[in-house]
Amino acid sequence: MIRMILMGAILILLLLLILKKGGVEAPTSETRYVQTPDKRQVVYWPAEHNQLVHYSTHSLSYNPEHRQADWVAYILTSEDFGTTEEIPLEYTKDPDMEDVAHPDDYLAGDYVMGQLISYEERSGHPEGTQEIFYMSNVSPQKKGFNQGVWRELKENVRDWTHASGRLYIVTGPVLNDELKKVVDSQVSVPDYFFKVILDLDSTEPKMLGFLIPNEETSEPLESFAQTVSAIEELTQIDFFKSILLDQKLEESLEGDFDMAQWPVDQDRYQRRVERWHQIKSKE
Repeated sequence: MIRMILMGAILILLLLLILKKGGVEAPTSETRYVQTPDKRQVVYWPAEHNQLVHYSTHSLSYNPEHRQADWVAYILTSEDFGTTEEIPLEYTKDPDMEDVAHPDDYLAGDYVMGQLISYEERSGHPEGTQEIFYMSNVSPQKKGFNQGVWRELKENVRDWTHASGRLYIVTGPVLNDELKKVVDSQVSVPDYFFKVILDLDSTEPKMLGFLIPNEETSEPLESFAQTVSAIEELTQIDFFKSILLDQKLEESLEGDFDMAQWPVDQDRYQRRVERWHQIKSKE
């Protein structure tokens, strides 16, 4: 009996050593959130959705009433960024979905087709980038917003991804029945866009949200930072419930943020403001 117990203990010890050597973390009683073995695998999405669609590297909830997604959820890692020197793809209708906007719907309006999950965030995987150019991943954005503060936010997210190694992101428009439509189409024009970010791979878990008006602005990016709970209240979407299994931890992260944990590149802000003033001076 003693020999059997010793052999069992040795086998368990060997198994733990193999898991550690192979880079797989053995689960413990202290594990409070989901760990994903494959960093590119989409293993979560908010529970609140309309038409739920899963692609190779992201998931989205498509809202046919507004002809755009309620949200796009994805995992972002350093390996997802590649070259963006050439974008050979064009926007197309999603072949597997009905009631989806067409690129021509944007011709009569003063808006650009803004990607929710951007090509840059999947440029490291060319085989899946066509999905990024489906119209289900597009919302109408004012050009000054798309090329200004929204672009600055995406570039800072790239920095945070490199620093952390992996981020969980949900992004989308704030949709409601009062929104106006793009001229001669059924595509709603959002007044605001949100992006919420969860970092579980840094020393301490942390969370941050942004709520930004769909317009050109010279305000600093930090002024649009919000608690995730505030954005959840506005959108009625529970973003990370399926990941954070500890309710107290979830409430703590959603209810507060420390901007010092999310350093913003001030040079990007200065470039954006200088460009904004240059454009205004020419009007």
